[in-house]
Amino acid sequence: MIKKILFGMSLLLSVASCTDDYSDWNAPQHNDQPATVQFGNGSVTETQAINLAEVTTPTVKVANITAPTADGGYAPSGEYKITLGGKSLDITAAGEVSTEELQNVIVSNYGKAPVQRDMDATVATWATNEKSYVKIESATFKVLATPKAANIEQVYYLAGDIFADGYNKDVVKTHAFTHSDNNVWDDPNFSIEVKVTEANKSFMIIPASSLEKSDIREGAFGSGSEKGSLASNGNAITIEKAGKYIITVNMEKLTYEVKLVPSLYLTGSAYNWGNEKEGGTWKQLIQYNGSKETYWTMIYFSEGELFKFSTQAAWVDEFGDQATIVDNAGSGIVAAGSDHNLKVGKAGWYLLRVTNGKERKLEVCKPEVYLVGEVIAGGWGAGWQANAKTDANKFTAPTTKDGLFVSPTFVNKGKLRMYVNFPDTGYDDPNNNWWKAEFNVIGGNIVYRGNGGDLQDVAVEATQQVSLNFTTGKGEIK
Repeated sequence: MIKKILFGMSLLLSVASCTDDYSDWNAPQHNDQPATVQFGNGSVTETQAINLAEVTTPTVKVANITAPTADGGYAPSGEYKITLGGKSLDITAAGEVSTEELQNVIVSNYGKAPVQRDMDATVATWATNEKSYVKIESATFKVLATPKAANIEQVYYLAGDIFADGYNKDVVKTHAFTHSDNNVWDDPNFSIEVKVTEANKSFMIIPASSLEKSDIREGAFGSGSEKGSLASNGNAITIEKAGKYIITVNMEKLTYEVKLVPSLYLTGSAYNWGNEKEGGTWKQLIQYNGSKETYWTMIYFSEGELFKFSTQAAWVDEFGDQATIVDNAGSGIVAAGSDHNLKVGKAGWYLLRVTNGKERKLEVCKPEVYLVGEVIAGGWGAGWQANAKTDANKFTAPTTKDGLFVSPTFVNKGKLRMYVNFPDTGYDDPNNNWWKAEFNVIGGNIVYRGNGGDLQDVAVEATQQVSLNFTTGKGEIK
């Protein structure tokens, strides 16, 4: 038989509380004198606020307990529990709990931010007469505690010879890492995207506080003792190959990761093989929405033109005739016979879709562009019909490299939407995938949806039409 006996009553406390607005962490705090509450015929007195960053012992005092006594043949068991933050923890007769357990309770309830938390608590013990037990529980009191937190600053910057004059303070300030909307203790990850133009360039992570020092490298983070680890005042971290990278750092665990940004480029004889010193260029392909390994582009080829692909605007993991070629447009594209290049058999505009995964595939399609949505006859309702992909909604295609793709006149006033047509893209395909290769004209430029969400709305009038120059990337609505 177990009986529960409650003694005493709660006292009303006026305790200064913390705010989740982190702008006033340094504001002076005021707490009333520690209160005492009833614990059977004993008592529990609150302690002063605890800062776990200053606690070096395995246990910490959260209350001063005056043990209750029992009568009626019951003897105290000597066992105590504290209920705190929805958790039941062991507590000694001296009012001490595990430092680690207290830290875990605060973090699980409030997160890792080093902010003082105001928690309700009760202490309980048991008495027994060897036949039954009675529970003696205190009134509610307060435990004020701040969790131990990693030393994380609000802002970090990227510096190094990956940039010209890359340790100049003004240059460094232009390369801040991005961060989520969460506080930096609950989300200690910072990231930045950077284009590295040459091999074997290096970087360091600069905390904002280091910008106040004469040498910003004092206190900067570089490579630690193990690969992927960071250390204050460590060595600069080297990126061995040119390319576009995302650098992510975890300032709680002090780790870093450098990942090549998924991308695909085309170059060849018409682009001077990407030799930038001699005016060569790389044509970046657009990600096919929903895929990390499939890309597309609208392109004009001359007869006999040679080309191939690379994962960066540099010779990185390049390929050409290693891909399976599916020619649905009569381009005559075949292996060139050397350096894995591809060769064009017939001049003209083509729509390419390239898959660069475990298997590589080049699909060559006709250069078809369609209107869809509000501006076409029947609006969105017509789009669900197989006959929506007709000449009434199709752009005329040019025959020259600088020629324009021109839409039909808009039938309705509304929002302009358009896409390029692959065999499995468009409103009459089973998966309704037209948006996977969507684009629009914004500010005079062709803007591609890529792997992102909806594009900005573009309102047009009936009787207008849009023209596109895929060579220059420009568009016009008039």
